[in-house]
Amino acid sequence: MANYSFSTSSILGLTHVALIFSSLVNQSTSYGIQHGERCYRNGPREPCDLSKGLSCSYITGTCACWDPKTVYDVKKDHCVGKIGEPCSSTSQNKKNHCPTNGFCLEDSNQSPLPVCKCKPKYFVTEFGTCMKSSSEGGFCRAYPDTPVQLCDPQSNLQCVSNSCQCSAEETYISSRSLCIASLGSRCNPELQNCGPNSECAEKIWDVDFETGSTAVKGYRCACKPGFSLTEDNKTCVVDYQGYCNKSSDCLPGASLQCLNGKCQCAPLSQIYDKVEKRCVNLVGMKCLPDEQDKNKIECIKFSECKAVETSFSNETEYMCSCMNGTVETKGSCLLSYNQTCGHPSGAQMCNWHQGLACNSESGLCDCADPNLTFEIGGGKSCVARIGTSCGLLPFRMIDLENGVREQRQDEETISIYIDCVTNSTCVETPIDGTNRQICVPKVFNQI
Repeated sequence: MANYSFSTSSILGLTHVALIFSSLVNQSTSYGIQHGERCYRNGPREPCDLSKGLSCSYITGTCACWDPKTVYDVKKDHCVGKIGEPCSSTSQNKKNHCPTNGFCLEDSNQSPLPVCKCKPKYFVTEFGTCMKSSSEGGFCRAYPDTPVQLCDPQSNLQCVSNSCQCSAEETYISSRSLCIASLGSRCNPELQNCGPNSECAEKIWDVDFETGSTAVKGYRCACKPGFSLTEDNKTCVVDYQGYCNKSSDCLPGASLQCLNGKCQCAPLSQIYDKVEKRCVNLVGMKCLPDEQDKNKIECIKFSECKAVETSFSNETEYMCSCMNGTVETKGSCLLSYNQTCGHPSGAQMCNWHQGLACNSESGLCDCADPNLTFEIGGGKSCVARIGTSCGLLPFRMIDLENGVREQRQDEETISIYIDCVTNSTCVETPIDGTNRQICVPKVFNQI
């Protein structure tokens, strides 16, 4: 085996040579012909600066970015990833991964790879770089004109006659830097460019009458839940049961008051009519005729403001009274048994307190269930037959009007007490392992 020996001077000499070689390598990879300068591919070495992602282009004969998904950024003096493309990895400096005024978005929900995006208030140019958008009233130049200067997409501005403006149905609100769409007009669901107490959520449907198919073709501004349109259709204000700070926050003309932080009707004398969208007076409550009441509060449905004489006053007073053919029942005016009710719903309502409903075939008020029969004597109501259920029972009527639900705290199922026919009584009886209230003859119950 051969023996090798090195002196101290030899080792120092080799070290000096290595340093010189390393310096040359660094110079060849860190420096070279710069972007846009003339280059020669057949030269003894690659003339362009590889450290900046450059190579000699076959087409132009100049140094350009070798990766078609990158673009040369003058400020960063480096090839960076184009907007919408993966962030460049040609530089260890993360600042050089995307164009100026862009950033590298690392969000697996949007893209499996980190991609370059423009910062807010900037738009993507045809070169894959970012350019600052024009604000309201600023200069713009739309495609196909070049160079392009777009309006701020986050403001929903449009380029009209080289000026960034809102559409005819929108108003620019500087505090939000946004074009706000009017109620009922088209809007942008991503920008939510609707006014106070409204949202871009109401769908605009496109119907194909040949195939019967439907598709959403846009959205329009509509009041948020708990808010209603004013009469001029320009503003959304707090509706019935919505939260408020003062009565003026509530829907104008509806006679609502701000009670316990919610818009409500007077709790003892009124209910809210959801069809008319206003508070109405219950039967027996004072009212004023049209000529005396500029801000008239209407009487409940099927009642009217009539002059009445009272035993405690010599003066004529006006009260909400039931119209002919209806009977007062807990502040409402309802029809009794065998009276004409009409169909469909919207006609006068039968007295559901008595277990009545409008029979669609006969057009008359009748007991809602075949297990019930109407007794004219006593309480004048529908009663249960012997052997059928009685007591407090759910009265599942899907067409109960707003006044009914209002008096029952908007319950989906309203319960009423069903008594038994004459000479029978309601008794709790075990049936199939459960206790139920059943009508039984009084004689049988005494045994």
